[in-house]
Amino acid sequence: MSDSLANFEILRYVERSPKSAEFFNKAKKYLPGGVTRGTPYEPYPLFWEKGEGFNIWDIDGIKRLDFFGNNSSLPLGHCNFQVQKAINFQLQQGVSFNAPHSSHVELAKIICERIKSVELIRFTNSGTEATMNCIHASRAYTGRSHIAKVDGSYHGMYDSVAFNSVGESFFPDQKMELPNMPIALKDTVKIIPYNDSEKSLEIIKANASQLACVVVEPMLGGAGFIQADLEYLQNLRQVTQDEGIVLVFDEVCSLRAGYGGAQAYYDVYPDMSAFGKSLGGGLPIGAFGGKREIMDLYQENTLEKHVQHSGSFNGNPLSMISGVYTFNQLTPTVYKKLDFLTRKLKEGIKNVAGEFEIPVQVTGLGSLFALHFNSNIIKCNFDTDTNDQDRSKQVFFGLLNEGIWPSQNLLGAVSAPMDESEIDEYLYALRNVLSRK
Repeated sequence: MSDSLANFEILRYVERSPKSAEFFNKAKKYLPGGVTRGTPYEPYPLFWEKGEGFNIWDIDGIKRLDFFGNNSSLPLGHCNFQVQKAINFQLQQGVSFNAPHSSHVELAKIICERIKSVELIRFTNSGTEATMNCIHASRAYTGRSHIAKVDGSYHGMYDSVAFNSVGESFFPDQKMELPNMPIALKDTVKIIPYNDSEKSLEIIKANASQLACVVVEPMLGGAGFIQADLEYLQNLRQVTQDEGIVLVFDEVCSLRAGYGGAQAYYDVYPDMSAFGKSLGGGLPIGAFGGKREIMDLYQENTLEKHVQHSGSFNGNPLSMISGVYTFNQLTPTVYKKLDFLTRKLKEGIKNVAGEFEIPVQVTGLGSLFALHFNSNIIKCNFDTDTNDQDRSKQVFFGLLNEGIWPSQNLLGAVSAPMDESEIDEYLYALRNVLSRK
């Protein structure tokens, strides 16, 4: 494939989005890189104006099918009637209080009843805070200070987890993801490879006496929705039990895998879990929970093991109520429909690419999916290094031009308002893009 194909799509993109270009130029005067989260894609990102159901409109008035829903945080799509009605009512009652609220109990009950491993839970405002608290609690519970994390995983950007490996053959050496972090922190984090049980168990056992927890995503989110092998999770569960280490599942992304999250999908249950994104139905939220004896450390009477956790907006009623009214609608029947639609989409993507003899791998759990233009099976973050970046760029801008909104790295999410016709539209758009070869 020549660069001219990607260039063709980019030129068409620019022609159709003059207002986004104008606002991006203004934004660069006040925001580093012109944005306030992540980094923008070139030549500039689209600015969105509104969303409704599975549709989203940019400020140039172009409507697209939203196949990502704000990083998968909108399982019911935009402006769900029941969620919006509940939020609007709460707006009239007050948006935040320095006191408990009945919505805390409602959402906590939903999670504890759905997620088998969660006996008690607390709320935060982001998945980052949720994973951070899982680590804090693990250190207090075990009396140990070090952690192990999976290479290529993203648990937020704070010192305890801002490490990944320097190369596939260099475990457990690691590189710092934030500039000028204290060098001593390197000794407190061990990196284990994803879906490699033998090497992971070797590293964990060698450092067991120091490890408070092993943190793992059942599906690597930022690395491309790469699902874990069942045997890998089972082995991590066994070794952490044997060594007295807390096993933490980061389900900030994979909560959408099904009614009981990814842990129910695999039937492997951790000691603690972190949640976020879809839990809030589109509003900021995070949650962490697990075994009672660990979560009890958040009570004041635990003396030297007490874990402090506060935040002015933790459990704010707007986010709580959005979560309650979202998850009350996410029934087993809805999850079954989402699974069916996503399987149809995944198979369709492979069939369309096959028509043009273009190798593609489609990863993801439940209603989440990702495209990797690669002839090799994707099992860990290193496997994506050989993805065809030129093809990915062409497809990203091409789908935008055909009326589909994916993410820049071709991650996607199917939302509950969708039906088979929306799946067909995605496949029709992809076929049009790939035909321009």
